[in-house]
Amino acid sequence: MSDLTLSKNLRNMIDAAHSLARSRGEWWVGVEHLLFVLLVEPECSASRFLKRCSIDPRDVEAELSSQIPLAEVPRSRRTYTGALRKTDRYRAVFAKCYDIARSEESLEARTWHLLCALSLQRKSVPGRVLHRFGLTPRQLRDLMRHESTGEELQILKKEIGRESRR
Repeated sequence: MSDLTLSKNLRNMIDAAHSLARSRGEWWVGVEHLLFVLLVEPECSASRFLKRCSIDPRDVEAELSSQIPLAEVPRSRRTYTGALRKTDRYRAVFAKCYDIARSEESLEARTWHLLCALSLQRKSVPGRVLHRFGLTPRQLRDLMRHESTGEELQILKKEIGRESRR
């Protein structure tokens, strides 16, 4: 399917999105589930990334919940146990997530690639919510490049420090 692997955090987010859909008795999993779990998981790099941008993930989560009340599960629904259908937008977001990871020459797709891919879905609720917070694809890509440059600089500083100790 792809030459890239999924990061451990992204695999966990996908599992959490599927669990959320099942717990709500839904037979489908969509982009709304993906964004919701990206926001509520504090260990997720996308959630930490939002905080570094001075955006509280809880604010984005509240806006998303106001659009689609994912947190409320009707008592009459039972947990769905069958195979979940992935929506067309879900599939499109993952295709774009892989494209973004490849364009950055990454060996694995990460949660921040997924966040950027979600922001490209302007007609979806998650895309509109992200845009409302100023998280456009261009801004996210620029911020991600800046973050990766920062990480690369940290690695370089460590290597320089090791070399100077020798």
